[in-house]
Amino acid sequence: MKTKILSLIAAMSATCALAGPTLQVVNIEKKNGTVEKFGVEDIKSMSFLPGSNDANIKSVDLGLTVNWAEVNMGLSQPNKCATAPEAAGGYYGWGDPTGQHQEQPETDKITPYEGDKEICLSYYGGMIPLKDICGTEYDIAHVQWGGGWRMPSRAEQDELRLNCTWTKETRGTMNGYKVTGPSGKSIFLPAGGFRLGKDVYFTGNWMGYYWSGTLNPNQGFSQYAYSLDFSDEYYEWFSDSRYYGQGVRPVSEKKGVIIEKNNGEKITIPADEIARITVDEFTISEDHYEAVDLGLSVMWAAVNVDLDEYDYASPSPEVAGGYYGWGDPSGTNHSEDENDYPKYSDVTSISGTDLDLIHTHWGGSWRLPTMEEAQELRKCTWTWVDTYKGKAQAGYIVTGPNGNSIFLPAVGWRTGELLKNVGTHGYYWTGTNCSAYYCYQIGFNNKYFWEMTYRNNGFQLRGVRPKKTVLKGDVNNDGTVDVTDANIIINIVLGKDNAANYDGRADLTGENDVDVSDLNSLLNIILGLN
Repeated sequence: MKTKILSLIAAMSATCALAGPTLQVVNIEKKNGTVEKFGVEDIKSMSFLPGSNDANIKSVDLGLTVNWAEVNMGLSQPNKCATAPEAAGGYYGWGDPTGQHQEQPETDKITPYEGDKEICLSYYGGMIPLKDICGTEYDIAHVQWGGGWRMPSRAEQDELRLNCTWTKETRGTMNGYKVTGPSGKSIFLPAGGFRLGKDVYFTGNWMGYYWSGTLNPNQGFSQYAYSLDFSDEYYEWFSDSRYYGQGVRPVSEKKGVIIEKNNGEKITIPADEIARITVDEFTISEDHYEAVDLGLSVMWAAVNVDLDEYDYASPSPEVAGGYYGWGDPSGTNHSEDENDYPKYSDVTSISGTDLDLIHTHWGGSWRLPTMEEAQELRKCTWTWVDTYKGKAQAGYIVTGPNGNSIFLPAVGWRTGELLKNVGTHGYYWTGTNCSAYYCYQIGFNNKYFWEMTYRNNGFQLRGVRPKKTVLKGDVNNDGTVDVTDANIIINIVLGKDNAANYDGRADLTGENDVDVSDLNSLLNIILGLN
C-alpha cells in the first residue's frame, strides 16, 4: 500500500544568457555510493511503500520488482492462505473480491449455471471491468489479505516467467514448479488445476492456472483476463474467461520508494538500498555538459540529448537518449505527418533558435549542428565497433584531427511509436532544412552514410557549441580580468600558490614561468594600457 504520496509539480523556467534552466532534483543516494537523480518536473508522483506487514504470510524476495507470497490464497483456511507452499489453496473468479462466486454460463450440466452471460460476467469484475484491478476493490488479495498484498499484474507474472529458473518438482502428491529468482531464493507453484462452477479439473497432474489482475484489453475480448498457465511442457501467459476459478499467488511491493514519471515509467528502489533522499536545486550552466574539442570549428557534446533524464542528457555516450522529430522543441511530437513539423518555406535553419530542442533545454550556446558542421566530421576518422567501453553497443568512434574522440551509438530511429534498426543504424539531426520534404542528418550503418531524410522521423540529437575564447589575464577563468587575478599571480610569485593550478593562464608573457613580469603585464591589462 502507498502510505504517503507526494505529487511533485515543477515550476521552473528561469534562463540567462549563458545558462540553462533552473532545475529541482530529487537525489536518491544509495548505500553503494551511487546516486539516482530525478528531475522534479518529470515526476508525476513519489510514493513511500511499507511492504507487506502480515506476520502470518511470508513474502519472498526473488530479486524482482515485487516480492511474492510463499503460499497461495485459501480463504477457507486459517489466515486465509494455503497451509503450505505445495497446497493448492482456493479457486477464485477474476474480479470477485469475496471469493464466493462460482456461476458459469457455459453449460447447465455444471452448477451453478447462469445462462445470461452478461449477468454472469458482472460477478467477475463488473459489467465494464477495469483494465487493471491490482490493488482495487475487485482485487481479492488486496481485500482479503490486506497488509500491502495484491494480485500480480501480467507484467509482473511475465517477469517471473522470463527472469527466473523454472524447475519441475513433486512435493508429496503435488506436482509443480520451483521458481528460483535472481536473488537465489525460490517459491513453489503447485499445479492445482482450475475450477468451472463447483467442479475442479486437472488436479494430480502438471496443470497450473494463476490469475493476474490485468484484463485482456483487446476489442471483443473483455470477458477474458490474463493468467499464468503451465504444464510439464510450458509456462506461458494465457487469456482465460473471467468466471474460471483459478489460483491466486499474491505479491507485495518492496519496502522503499516508487517514483512514477510523467511518461508512465515506474522506478522502485528498495529501502535497504537507500542511504538518504535529498532535494536540491541547480542551474544548468553551459559547462554542465561535457564538450569535446575534436580539432574542428565547434565543440561536440559527449552524449546524446535525453529529456527523460533529470538534466536532459544521457548518462553516458553509449546510451541512446531520446528520439525526436525535427524542429520539435517540446520533444513530444510523434506525428508521422510532415505537416506537423516546421516547413522549408518557414525556416531553413533552426540551430540556436526557439525551435532547437537542444538550445531550449541545455541553454547557453548549445545547439543543433548545422549541415556544414556535420559535414566537417568527414575530416575525422570513423571506426565502427560492436562494443564500447565494455558495453554491448555498436556505433562509431569518431576521432578528430587532434586525436580526441566522441562515440555515436547506432541506436536506430523512431517512426510514430515504433523503433527500427536499433543496433545497426544511427541517425542524428542537424538544424538545417534542405527542401520541402527533407532535412539534413548524420545517418549511418557500418558501411554507408546518409545526409537527408523526412523531418517527421524520430532521431537522436547531439549538440555542438562554439569554442570558448580565452580571455588574456583571466587567470581564474571566471570571464573577467580584475584584481582577483592579480592576487593569484602575487601568491604564485611569493610561493603561496602553484601556477600549475591555472593551466598556463598565469604565464602572460609566454616565458614558461610566472614572475613579476607577468604581474606587470596583468596590471597593464587591468588599467587598459595593454
